[in-house]
Parts: sequence; C-alpha cells; structure tokens
Amino acid sequence: MLLLQLAVVALVVLLSALMLGWLTYQRLGTEAEGQALAVARSVAASGDVRQATAALKDAPPAELSAAALTRGPLQPLAEDVRSRTGALFVVVTDDAGLRLAHPNPALLGQRVSTDPTEALAGREVTAQEQGTLGHSARAKVPVFAPDSTNVVGEVSVGFSSGAVLESLAGDVLPIAATAAGALALGTVASLLLGRRLKRLTLGLEPEEISALVQDQEAVLRGVDEGVIGVSQDRRITVFNR
Repeated sequence: MLLLQLAVVALVVLLSALMLGWLTYQRLGTEAEGQALAVARSVAASGDVRQATAALKDAPPAELSAAALTRGPLQPLAEDVRSRTGALFVVVTDDAGLRLAHPNPALLGQRVSTDPTEALAGREVTAQEQGTLGHSARAKVPVFAPDSTNVVGEVSVGFSSGAVLESLAGDVLPIAATAAGALALGTVASLLLGRRLKRLTLGLEPEEISALVQDQEAVLRGVDEGVIGVSQDRRITVFNR
C-alpha cells in the first residue's frame, strides 16, 4: 500500500511539473513572438527601409542579384538591427517575396522559404516555424511605400527557439525545486499514514487481514456453541448463527 501510494504521489508530481514546464515554454514562445513583432514593426516603419524597398519594387534583375543587394542599403541596415537585438534573422523582401536583406548573403535575391502571403497582403503575422536558419519564433510585418498604403514588401524577424529553451532553463530550477518539495512532502505523509495503518492493523498486510477474516468465519461457523463478540463500547462486533 505504501509503495502504491508513493507511486501515485510521484506520478502526480511528475505530471504537474511537466505541465508547468510546458506552459512556461508556451509563455516564453509567445513573449518571443511579441518581441519579434516589435522589432519587425520598427524596421518596417523606418523611412530608409520603406524608400529602399519601394525603389527595388520594379528593379531590373541585375539590381536584384546577390552581389548588388549585398552592396545595397538594406543589407547592412538589417544586419545592424539583428546584431543589436540578438535576433536570429532580420529579413526584408520585395512584394514578390524575394530576399532583399538576409543574414546569409548567398540567399539574397531568392524567394523566402516560408509563406509571405499574409504580410504582403497587409496583415501582421506571428508564428513559430522552421526556416533555412532553423526553428524560430517569428513575426512578419508589411512594408508600405513612402506616403502610401501600397505594400512594397515585408519584414520578417525571428528569435531562435534555442534561445527560448535557454530562457526556460532559468525557470527549470524553481519548477524542479517545487516538484522535489512536493514529492518529499508526499513521501513523508505516505510514510506517516503507512505507520498509522500498521498500528491499526497490528502490522498485518491487506492479504493477511483478508485471510484472517476468512479463517475467523470458518471457525465461527464450525463450532456448535453460540459465540458473540462485544467491543469495549458494548457494540456487537461478531456472532455466529
């Protein structure tokens, strides 16, 4: 009984700790998405970004090559924001989803790996997706032409899911300490309850108690004399026919 009780306590504590850890991870992921959205909005609202993106909207293929875009104004601007914010990436695209700025210069001028449709339609989007740079919590924000509501591109900012897990590591210690404390408390309570049950049952296990009752019933039914058992408070506890 003691082992069964300890197993139940351990299972409840383990499930509670896992659920708390998962909810903490979800909260940190949501916070990372909000941070990515704030950075993306700031970049997309920049006058330099809007002007440079609009200028490349109908640019010839030569100006959309990786070499040309590397020397352009958007690449160093995006990389500066990425280094200052600690983001995994800051990507700027045109209205066709072609990369105008990207941490990997070799991918400039190519279409982004995740769907930019929502942002290019003028809507902000947050999600946790897998891209060329790994899994991340990201946000996509439309870029509007200067003094216009026409969408000329989008800004995508992402923070690595690994960074989210590192943040979770800081919360693991309190969760583990709470779980260990709950398990220790449950163990002590189970031991005390087990000792009390031992005293009440005279040290007999449930199987032994059951066998004792069966033996008692057999003896009472087998004797010819009438037998009545009375407790100290004058209550009849056992009798035969």
